[in-house]
Amino acid sequence: PFGVRLEVFRWRNYVDLRLTMARQPHQDGACSNFDGNPADDTTEAVLSRTGFWVPDEDLLFNRRLPLAWTGTEAKLLENCPDSSKVRARTECMGDLARFQGAALTTEMQLCMLDICYGKEDLEYLSRPVSQ
Repeated sequence: PFGVRLEVFRWRNYVDLRLTMARQPHQDGACSNFDGNPADDTTEAVLSRTGFWVPDEDLLFNRRLPLAWTGTEAKLLENCPDSSKVRARTECMGDLARFQGAALTTEMQLCMLDICYGKEDLEYLSRPVSQ
């Protein structure tokens, strides 16, 4: 409806979505704010405007599911350059203040992974699940 197209990519351990639509007033998100200025479309700039998490009232589903940490992600984080890990740990600590215990550990690792590799195209690391 309204020219919105949703594509679902099912992988072995997660799902990616591609949403295609016409520009909306005040639109902003992970890909861009569509103002024609690529300088304000960096990961840092987008997160400063939108935050790290989708607010609970804007969730597509009625609750958040616990996040899992995989061996592949552990290897990727292990290979993240030390300088990027330090920056990632610092940035993630502020965003994750609401978590405690084991939830904090998983959320912290996933946050750090996003920052270490957020500007890279990691699609080649996953293969679609065969039907």
